[in-house]
Amino acid sequence: MAIRLLPRLKISAKVLVYFLLVSLVPLLLVSIVLADRGRSLLLEAAISKQSVVADSIAGKFNIFLEDRIRGVVLESKLLALASSDPTLTSKYLAAYIAQDESIQEVVLLDPKGIQVVKVDANGSDFTPSDRSSSDAFKAIGLLEGRHFVSSVSYGKDNETSITIAVPILPSNLSRAQDVKTRSAVEAKITSDQFLGVIVVKYNIVDLWQSVLKTQIGKDGYAYVVDSLGNLVAYPDPDFLAQNQKIPDVEAVKNYINNNLETTTNDNLETTTTTSEKGVSVVSTPRKLSSNNWAVIVQEPVSSVYSGINSFIQLSVIIIVSSGLFAIALSLIFRKQLLNPIKQLLIGTKKLSEGDFGYTVTVKSNDELRYLADTFNGMSQNINKLVGDLKIKNADLDKATNQLSEANEKLQQADATKDEFISMASHQLGTPLTTIEGYLSMVSQGYYGELNEKLATTVNKALGRTQVMRSLLLDFLDVSRMTANKFYLDIEPTDFNKIIGEEVSALATSAVEAGVQLAYHPPHQPPALINIDEQKTRQAIMNLVTNAINYTAGGKVDVFLRYNDAEAQYTVVDNGIGVPDSEKPKLFSKFYRAGNAKESRPSGTGLGLYLVRRVVEDQGGRVVFKSEQGKGSTFGFILPLDTNLPLGQYLPPSNSADESA
Repeated sequence: MAIRLLPRLKISAKVLVYFLLVSLVPLLLVSIVLADRGRSLLLEAAISKQSVVADSIAGKFNIFLEDRIRGVVLESKLLALASSDPTLTSKYLAAYIAQDESIQEVVLLDPKGIQVVKVDANGSDFTPSDRSSSDAFKAIGLLEGRHFVSSVSYGKDNETSITIAVPILPSNLSRAQDVKTRSAVEAKITSDQFLGVIVVKYNIVDLWQSVLKTQIGKDGYAYVVDSLGNLVAYPDPDFLAQNQKIPDVEAVKNYINNNLETTTNDNLETTTTTSEKGVSVVSTPRKLSSNNWAVIVQEPVSSVYSGINSFIQLSVIIIVSSGLFAIALSLIFRKQLLNPIKQLLIGTKKLSEGDFGYTVTVKSNDELRYLADTFNGMSQNINKLVGDLKIKNADLDKATNQLSEANEKLQQADATKDEFISMASHQLGTPLTTIEGYLSMVSQGYYGELNEKLATTVNKALGRTQVMRSLLLDFLDVSRMTANKFYLDIEPTDFNKIIGEEVSALATSAVEAGVQLAYHPPHQPPALINIDEQKTRQAIMNLVTNAINYTAGGKVDVFLRYNDAEAQYTVVDNGIGVPDSEKPKLFSKFYRAGNAKESRPSGTGLGLYLVRRVVEDQGGRVVFKSEQGKGSTFGFILPLDTNLPLGQYLPPSNSADESA
């Protein structure tokens, strides 16, 4: 779009635009490429850093949980061997709590889920209570001897805690517990084989603080969710208080979906997502090996790419400086270039106003000086040419007047000629008709029987009168065309029938010329066409007569073919043909080809002209192709529906034909 607008600008503005384009476009392209590459490198660095941080946090959680699970499993084995006295058991559990400050309470349940003893910071509670409906007890029953780790629960002031439950098994079964794989057993163990269940509640605030204090980039952070999308740890306590479940957050949803498909981190890739606060972030999830929790490390995209801002600022400074420098250079260049151009522009304007003696002065010694000298020489030459042109113009005006007078005389002579032809045709028509009638009567024996020699002579004379009559009709038709009085008598006509009749009428002439004449009608003749029958007959006859005259001893084939819209009449011969140089004028009035004149000196040159006028006035068109020495194809095409009114019809005059 900018290039299209340049032609509308002045040269000074174009120079400025070009300088700016040359200086700024490369800088812009380089800056864009470097900025894009920098963004890619920053994203790669952020992904690498997030992966390290996510692996580190996941490792901390795994170590914490594995240590606690291992401890609870060990306690369950000791309880299986210890005395069943609740008092001794409570002292033993109190000692266990004293070893780990993160333990909030330990509850010992019997096989039916009834509390045997609960030990916490306040002491021991031996009050029996039914805990069979608790998540921990029910989960142990379903896990077939494996341990249970609960989701995070929130206490007072959003303190976070988790519960680990391990079944107490008989000594023969407890040995099958694999501490390293967190109570994976070789065979399924049903709940009726349990001696009880030990349930330990851990405070994980300290662990959470280590996660919450993790800093990723400028504004990045980490949080933990379980397999249901519940927040386990989050750095913003206010957000945590109001949004403890975020399963619809994009990164969390991706983790949940992948967690259903795999037990590893293979499908948990770093992606750009929308955070729980509606911010575009780069997030990296890591699944904990000890349970179905996940650590999600994320950093806002704006923070990831913040390092590129300084480069962009520097690029802007360089681009602006380059633009100012380009403007200064363009101003200097404009001064050196535009002043001479303005002088040339003034000279051009003077020249356009007719001041051909004006000269341009340019003081530089470069191409502009040469251009100015050339302009001055051109101005002098134009001044001289204008003087010569005025003289020649006067001579041309004189010649034009003479030509106009000659043209008027020629038009008068042409009109006189047409009037004479029309009058002569009418005057000769009556006696010629009388002569033709008497000769016909003599030929038919009205005045007695004729001997062979006299009959031959009379028939030749009759044929010549018929030729003369046809010639007079041609002259009359041309005269009517010139006077725009060439009427058509439109009526429904059997096109196939009149072609056959005209070909039959010319059979004798063909035999005399030694020509094989044949008509090839269509299998199914077309319907009647609204045309002038007599003038169409004349056109048909003219084309067949020409073919016979210029195909001595040869062959002439006449065809009629048609389709749904048009009928085509063609005459094909193997006669003398038409030279290529004379084809364009062949259908002009009074024109005959050179080889036709040599072959048959007599002729008016009106036959093809009349064919064209008759066909075109009826909405058709002529067809013609020829090769000298090999033959010709003449014909015309008429529409089956000419849309011409029945009765007398005066076609629109065609002055171009008359001038031709």
